[in-house]
Amino acid sequence: MLESVFSHNNNISILPDYTFFYPFIKYLPPLISPYSWILRNQILRNIKENDFVAYTGDRIESIGLRLYKLHPTKSKRLEISASDVKEMLYHQAIKGRVYDGEVWHDKVPETVVGLIKENWKIIEKYAKSPDFTMRIMGMKFPKEGLF
Repeated sequence: MLESVFSHNNNISILPDYTFFYPFIKYLPPLISPYSWILRNQILRNIKENDFVAYTGDRIESIGLRLYKLHPTKSKRLEISASDVKEMLYHQAIKGRVYDGEVWHDKVPETVVGLIKENWKIIEKYAKSPDFTMRIMGMKFPKEGLF
């Protein structure tokens, strides 16, 4: 979807994922756990920018990133909100109806609408599957393997 939205921009690149290894509790508490620093380095190994860009402008997030020796800069968000679209897709897949009178396809570019429609069965599958994660300190961890 990102490549579809930003295909006009030659500056976009999709970087490799990073991996949490169980037991996930070893990453806590952040800043103190050496594993959290290993993960930080794994996440940033392919990032070439001098500044880490945070879009939320959240003060606590900014402080947390600075503690990890990242220097976030506040950036202007695109009008597209992935969280809003995700919620709309979830409600439509679960309830079979539009979320709060808004339709998700008005929030994304036409190329993304096509991708979502082509993969609607996958969206329904994940929307209807149980959530086996738990949120700890703003991050989601799988319940299985936490300890």
